[in-house]
Formats: sequence, structure tokens, C-alpha cells
Amino acid sequence: MTSPLPSLTYLLALSDESSWADLLATLILTDPDTLAGLLGGVDSNAFLVRRDFPLGRGRTVDLVVTAAGRPIVALETSVMEDINPHLLAAIDADFPEECVRGIIHLGSLPTPLPDDSVWQAWSWEDVLGRHATSDNTWVSLTARAWIEHIDTALPMADGDTTWSGIALEDSPVAALRVRSAWLVSQLSAEAHAKGIRIASTSGRSGKRWGLEMRRPTSLPDYDIVVYLHERTRSDEIPSTGGTLFIPRGPEALVSLRHRGAATSDDFDWNHLLVLSSTFASARDDWFHTRKPNLVGVDRDRYSDFVAAGGPPHLGFGVGDEPTFHTDDIAFGAKITFRPDVTLSTLSRELSALMDTVVALSEVPPSTTPSVGTV
Repeated sequence: MTSPLPSLTYLLALSDESSWADLLATLILTDPDTLAGLLGGVDSNAFLVRRDFPLGRGRTVDLVVTAAGRPIVALETSVMEDINPHLLAAIDADFPEECVRGIIHLGSLPTPLPDDSVWQAWSWEDVLGRHATSDNTWVSLTARAWIEHIDTALPMADGDTTWSGIALEDSPVAALRVRSAWLVSQLSAEAHAKGIRIASTSGRSGKRWGLEMRRPTSLPDYDIVVYLHERTRSDEIPSTGGTLFIPRGPEALVSLRHRGAATSDDFDWNHLLVLSSTFASARDDWFHTRKPNLVGVDRDRYSDFVAAGGPPHLGFGVGDEPTFHTDDIAFGAKITFRPDVTLSTLSRELSALMDTVVALSEVPPSTTPSVGTV
């Protein structure tokens, strides 16, 4: 049945976040009272709306509302892309404390924020729902059409959804993000109970959406981290459908991460060696058909690690030549899954990996160096 509402398919592509911010700014300009009601006690007659508000160093804020020359609202809009925490920090430094800071995200794709963050998370559906009741006919009609567009444009995901189905979607990147968000929603309660932080992540490219689970270790400045993502290279994942794309399937790297490290020079291969017995007892299906392809100092340290008795499959990850899902300094073992694995199966596998994360994080560090001393 054809909807009586106008179609926004070609106005609001999932891959074009600027168009979403442009149209939202237009709604606010046309009916400032709705945003004023959301903020509470703000005189909408004094509003000025700015798009791509300059912040310095080539950075901009998606949408800023000013009154009497001072910013009162700073909004970052998110559709498929991650929110940049460095940008949020820059806004916090430059904008007055009383300025309301908001991130607008799709309801099914929440944006994780630190517990102490001053930023508020609002869903597109909630913001548009308020505009849908506007006294301005055009604003109300556009907002209702926009909500309908969100309902129809986003790929669906449930336990029976296969990972490889991303190849059939209009936006494979959106399909990856929706799948990762579904997994996070299924596992969040269990992760919280086990002291594990879990979140969707787009990795270095912004396209290889997957998830990250992490827990601090007994070793200062180190975490045990699981990265789950599609094995296909980022530049081979099309942004839109209609392009031949055969997913290779997801893989999970279970790793020791040096938190905040800029280089791998000081990575504690000795602690990874200590963890090797826990890796071995956790499962026997770690990927081992080829060795890690490391370079430079990482290759030398890995050779020392194996010479000291470390298993050859326990060296995948990223160091000074990041080729994996993240810029983090992290090494460990990985598991690969078939492309047609269902999300319910992946959820069970990740649930089992949580116990491995907990066990690895609680292994005490050794005071006797072994790697590089043989």
C-alpha cells in the first residue's frame, strides 16, 4: 500500500549525514518553538541556526543554535557514522558550560557515552516525533514522512538474520551496523553483569561495523578486548547496493590491548605468554592455518615470543602497522566464522567469549621475564 506521506528516500540517504543535518536545521528554522520546548524555558524568537559551525583546525559542529550571540545548543548528528570523541572534547573546551550539548542518533543505533559525559543522547525518532506535532503543516508533514523513512530505510535484523545477507541490502554498511547493534542489544545485560564494556564500533575506516568487548586486566594500562568485524577489507565493502560483494564472514580477535599506547615498542609480550595457557584451556578452535603477518619490531618480538614457548597462533593483531579493525596496540588469537552464520549463533559465541575475557583479565602478571631472554 502506497503511503500518503511524501517519500524522502532520495533526500535522506543513510550514507549522506549532511542531508539529515540540513533538513533538521530547516525544520528548526521553520518552527523554532519545538526545539525551545525540548530545551525548556528558552525564547525561540532569539534563535539563530548555524550549520557546520566553525570550531578551528578545520573542524565544525553539525548544528549550533545561538541566542544573543552565544551558543545555547550544540548538536552532532549521527546516522551511520561514529561520533568523534575528540570533536566532542573540542566542543566542550570552546563552548560555555551552559550550552546544551546533544547527540542525535537513530533509536536502534545508540551512541555510547561515558557515564560522566555532559552530552545528552536524543534519538532521531524522538526529536522528529516532537516536530510531528508542530502547528506548522509543512514541518509536521515532513517530520512524519521522515519517521516513516527511518522505519523503511534501515535494514532489519533478528536472530535468524545471516551475516552474509549484508550483500543483498541497499546499504551493506548500514546492514553491518544494524547487525552489530542487534548483537550489542542482546549481550549488554550479560556484559554489564560480568564487568565488560560492550559497544558497536566502526573501526578505523568507518565502514567495517562490528563490536568491541573489553575488560581491564590485573596488569596496569592493559585490557582484554574482543573485536568482532567482517573479514572483507574496508575498501572492498561498497557503500551502496548494486555492486558485486561477497562477504568473507566475521572474525573475532581476542587480544591483550595496551591501553592508550601510541606505538608497540613497550607491548608486554611476556604477559601475553602468561595468558597462553588460559587461551588454550578456553577453546581449541583458534585460527591457526597461517601465522600472523607482522612487520618491524612486532615481527621481532613475535619471533622472541614463539621462541619462548608462545603458540604461533597467538600473535594476530595490530602494532605499528595497523591493518586490523582498530588503531589500538593489541595482540592475541582470533576465531573465524562462516559467512552464513546467523546472529543468534554469533550471540551465543560472543556470550561464551565473555567467560574467556573474564578469565584472561584475572590472570596475574608474571614478575619473571621470558620473552626476549632465551
